[in-house]
Amino acid sequence: MSSSYSLRSILRSANFTARAPRLGHRMTRHAAAAVVVFALAQIWLVSAAIEAGAPRMLGIIALLGLVAFAIPFARRIERRWHRLGQQALPSPALTQRFYRDVRWLWLLAVLLPAAWVGAAMLVAPAIAAI
Repeated sequence: MSSSYSLRSILRSANFTARAPRLGHRMTRHAAAAVVVFALAQIWLVSAAIEAGAPRMLGIIALLGLVAFAIPFARRIERRWHRLGQQALPSPALTQRFYRDVRWLWLLAVLLPAAWVGAAMLVAPAIAAI
């Protein structure tokens, strides 16, 4: 019994095969840009918070948060996609996972600085009262 492949399925699989190793490189660009956006948002929000009366120590905590959490997270997700691009079989499901991870990466890069600086602004008066 022979199997037949349509030209469309052959071209489609060839297209995914060609794109799979590039997912790691694409994630590298997304991770680097997300860390830059995270850092810029953090700088802007922390400077606004300090002008609004937050303790100056918030700037140091922001730098520590960037170095201790954001950069290692971006590096971990970047390494993961380099491994997946080299080892996993190319498929539409892999591409969907890639776009899901890109969405989460950017969502965290944009919302996390606002969330933690807002929380710091809420906690700062309570700490200053102690």
